[in-house]
Amino acid sequence: AKISDRSDSDECFGFLKTCLDNCLSTHAECARPTPLSSMPRRVLKIDVTQELADGSNIALYEPPSDFHADYVALSHCWGKHQPLRSLTSNHQSLIQDGIRLTQLSPVFRDAVRVCYRMGIEHLWIDSLCIIQDSKEDWERESARMCDYYENALFTISAASSPDGSVPFLRRRPERWKQQAFPFHHDDKNKTTTVMARRRPRGPSRGSSTVQTQVEDDEALLTRAWVFQEGQLSKRVVEYTASALIWACHSKKELAEGGVKRGAYSHLCNQELSNLRADKVLETWQALVAQFSARELTHATDCLPALSGLAQKFHSQMGWRYMAGLWEEHLAVGLCWEVERSVARTETALTTDINSVKYIAPTWSWASAGQRIAFCGGWSGSLRYENLVEVEDVACQVDGLNPFGRISNGSLTLKGTAFTISLSQHSTTR
Repeated sequence: AKISDRSDSDECFGFLKTCLDNCLSTHAECARPTPLSSMPRRVLKIDVTQELADGSNIALYEPPSDFHADYVALSHCWGKHQPLRSLTSNHQSLIQDGIRLTQLSPVFRDAVRVCYRMGIEHLWIDSLCIIQDSKEDWERESARMCDYYENALFTISAASSPDGSVPFLRRRPERWKQQAFPFHHDDKNKTTTVMARRRPRGPSRGSSTVQTQVEDDEALLTRAWVFQEGQLSKRVVEYTASALIWACHSKKELAEGGVKRGAYSHLCNQELSNLRADKVLETWQALVAQFSARELTHATDCLPALSGLAQKFHSQMGWRYMAGLWEEHLAVGLCWEVERSVARTETALTTDINSVKYIAPTWSWASAGQRIAFCGGWSGSLRYENLVEVEDVACQVDGLNPFGRISNGSLTLKGTAFTISLSQHSTTR
């Protein structure tokens, strides 16, 4: 089959429709609830019965509480480009007058086009569906992000767009196209042509920063805010620079120009749909370790950016959340350390940490602002023996999101204390 070099080709949309239809009709693990779950408080409404053109009007819509319909969510990187946002000053006009397609950033326009081609009327985009300068609205809506991404028909991941100014529906860069390489057989004096293409660079523990772990044109994969979006979604359509990826709880497929090429597996965490009691803490710690390596523009967003996942764990286990840790397993949760080999970029660390803004109590991993690893007994054959008693622990939530920012925290432990002397000896070779 001829391979298209555009991510908006008929072949690519055909691939997505086939994947979605198969998922909805044959995947028990991905079944939609009956009736459909509640809609987000606000969505963009797209008229899929009319031709989509530059002059088309996209409405910001507040559905009634008893309205149920499919919707798509967008996972994107803001970057330095600030797209059109919903503010207290323009919120009502966006509802009453709507938004012309040309007013949207290229990434937002592409998300509208995906919905239009797939015949889906509703789209949720955080910067337009949350009033950005309203502390109350932002905190209330951020607390519901877990539901918004989990209940979406699918999430569009604009992985190849470093900010809103770079569309993801575009021609594939030359470096990702298949190339021919001549291969000479010395013994028979024959030449064979080998077809090959670059493979995207994945995470590497040897990298000095997160930014160098992935390709430059897939910056979304380095951002902390989007981490939980891919984990919580039942289905993700990821537009990378090299390929189009479909992922759901049952299947992961990669397509090059709409032609299926293989499997891909870093999205849609099936474990979260049915947490095993004996694996819950291990799963949480693994997710936190991955999350802590991501970049944050504002370090104070650390706990809010993980609040959707925290809510998911709390709803299933009923544990009490304490600044990124769980009270029922607090002692083992305190056994974390900073991984010096791989840290976030300097900009992520200096934005808030060098100021006096409070992020988390020092006993929480969130206070470190760097990539961490848990060093308790939840990996390998090591087991953890608890030698302390938690006498008191408390955190004061700063706002409406019970899993978001906190203003202070305290902890009192009781246990045997040891005197330890540390020394360092220089060695020469």
